[in-house]
Amino acid sequence: MIIKKIRIENFGKLSDFEMDFKSGVNTVLENNGWGKSTLASFVRVMFYGFDGDSKKKGVREKERSFFKPWNGGAYGGSIEFKAGDKDYVLLRTFGATVKSDSFDLRDAATALVSDDFTAENLGYSLFGLDSESYKKTSYIDHTGIKYEGVGSDVSSKAGNLPQGEDIAAYDGAAALINNYLNTHSPTRATGSLNRKKKEISEMTVFVSGGDKVDENITFQKTRLDELSEKELRLKSTRKELDDEVKAINKDRERAVNHRLYLDKVALKDSRKKDADELLFKLGGSIPDDELCTRAERKLSELDSLNAKAANLVDRSDDERFDRTCAECREKIERTYDLLDEKYAEKEEAISVFSKALSAAKRLTVISIVMMAVAAALFGTAYYFYKFKNLYYIGGAGVLFIIGLVLLIIGLSKKSRASLNLETAKNMDFSYMEKDIENAKDRIRKTEDEKLYLQKAYIEEKEALSEKGSFICDDINSLLEKIGKDKGPRVYYRESTAGARSFISDIKVDCATYRRMDKDYDAAKRSCDEFLSVHPGADEDPHFDENAAGERLSEIEKRGAQLLDEINETSAERTSCKAGLSDLYEKSEEINAAKETLLVAKEEYESGKEKYLVAEKTLDYLTEAKDRLIAGYMEPLRCSFERYYDILKGDDAPKEGDSFIIDANLNLQKKELGAYRSIESLSDGISDMTGLCMRAALLDVMYDVEKPVIIMDDPFSNLDEENVKWGYRFLESLAQEYQIIYLTCHPGRAVN
Repeated sequence: MIIKKIRIENFGKLSDFEMDFKSGVNTVLENNGWGKSTLASFVRVMFYGFDGDSKKKGVREKERSFFKPWNGGAYGGSIEFKAGDKDYVLLRTFGATVKSDSFDLRDAATALVSDDFTAENLGYSLFGLDSESYKKTSYIDHTGIKYEGVGSDVSSKAGNLPQGEDIAAYDGAAALINNYLNTHSPTRATGSLNRKKKEISEMTVFVSGGDKVDENITFQKTRLDELSEKELRLKSTRKELDDEVKAINKDRERAVNHRLYLDKVALKDSRKKDADELLFKLGGSIPDDELCTRAERKLSELDSLNAKAANLVDRSDDERFDRTCAECREKIERTYDLLDEKYAEKEEAISVFSKALSAAKRLTVISIVMMAVAAALFGTAYYFYKFKNLYYIGGAGVLFIIGLVLLIIGLSKKSRASLNLETAKNMDFSYMEKDIENAKDRIRKTEDEKLYLQKAYIEEKEALSEKGSFICDDINSLLEKIGKDKGPRVYYRESTAGARSFISDIKVDCATYRRMDKDYDAAKRSCDEFLSVHPGADEDPHFDENAAGERLSEIEKRGAQLLDEINETSAERTSCKAGLSDLYEKSEEINAAKETLLVAKEEYESGKEKYLVAEKTLDYLTEAKDRLIAGYMEPLRCSFERYYDILKGDDAPKEGDSFIIDANLNLQKKELGAYRSIESLSDGISDMTGLCMRAALLDVMYDVEKPVIIMDDPFSNLDEENVKWGYRFLESLAQEYQIIYLTCHPGRAVN
């Protein structure tokens, strides 16, 4: 196959470009950025289409977007080519998607549309390869020259290659040593030993002027060190002052937090005390609201019954009964008057002695209470203060003694009053009571007549009274439960206002207690939250605000002085450093060069010794390999070796046979006694093997109809010596292939 002409309307940065091609090597020599890679991509896209059309975007944009014309216009072009014995003209334009592309293939002789190929199978039909396999053989991009194996298409097309066995570990070792010799050659311009020798010579001249530079900067360097040390001392002192200020402020903050915490604790304790006092008043627990509601309903029922009893009237009243009873009562009254006088005397005596007895009992009770209080004070002093509070102990002792004295006096008075009271109670007035009893008998007889009339009144009154008693019992039972035996009592036909007021007060106290308990919980949570945010706030830091203020004032004055001294020292040091920077930098470069020179000399001697050993080893391995590899993988191997030896040059060791190609078309190089992947080779060697392997594959894949080879600067990683032999490589290929060779370097151009 031969490409005769390329015409680009617009593709990437290329616009209105046209070029004719001939058999053999066609060189395109242009500067970097002209569009050589774009031209190579144009040829591939014309035959295969864009790579990214059916794939997701990767690191690089889709090719369709990447090569979109920079200046607009028609996107595409044409290629005139010969395949077999027929000439064709291919025109393609590209849109935003595959569907918007156009494809026009015509017979060059008749200008008629040809259906020999389609847009989908053009490249595959011409070369027998898909796009990926094409890029691994006849399309050689300078960024992908290295051989990385081939696809199934190449394997199938090269399936007539002979099979063979591995060559043990000779090739790997020979390739590694050969690569080592090329890399470290003492005579080649690119050899590491040669470069190292030149480097040693240059560094020797450079370091010879170091002594004079060191003498010129020694004095100023010493002065700069003195200023730096002084500045560091001043900054260190200032930092110590700053750290002290931070410590004082931190202590102050701890003191403030401690005061705030104490306020919160005081509020919590106050609320707890108020709630406990109210709970004590309520008897230690909150009564059930249902009890209060039931008691209020019962009180309403009792009020209704009392109103009914108040309206009850006794209809048995009669003057006759009253007159008879009045006469008898008058007699009884006269007798009673006399009896009253007697009883008054008796009662007066009883009253006097009863009062004396009551006073003695009260005195006894008071003394007992005082002694109990004294015992309570003793218990408090032990429980809370372990008898360390003398006020409690002294007060309790005095109170106990007074109570004991009062108890003795009270018991003595009680004994005398009891004896006198018994005597007064034994006075007898029974004879006068007998007269009164007779008068009463008459009254009873009179009243018997009245009883019948009063019966209905009494029965109704008793019924009301009985019912009222039952209701009062229920109410009193409820009040005892509500007030913990401290509540008032209600009675039939008496006011219920006291009980109602008591229940109302209890309900108010219950609501108040619940509110107080919530307030206490809130205050307790506030204390806990504050302590979690400010750990250690419960500990007193013993912070002295006055002393801290005085110390901060002293630090501020001293800090200002230090700052002035630091600024003066820093300015002087900056001035000194500016004057020394050039000399000091020069001195550092010379000192570094001295160390590098010493290391370089050691490395050179060591590398030279290794190089000599490697040369001898390679001779032995090459001789052994030559005896083993004869006749193995002949078609492909021979072709690869021929091309590789051409690239290496006439003067270089023949290394083409240090590679092995297996039946899967994988290429390995023998190094250090093992077959290794060519990925481990240097860029130059990798490019050389890639070029040779592609050329060898093309030789065995195509017998008659040879494809066009596109090379985009394939020798960019080769040294000058190998580039010279690269021209012979191209000349050899050009005998059977058309080559489009693109480069930017005049020294790598082929005439």
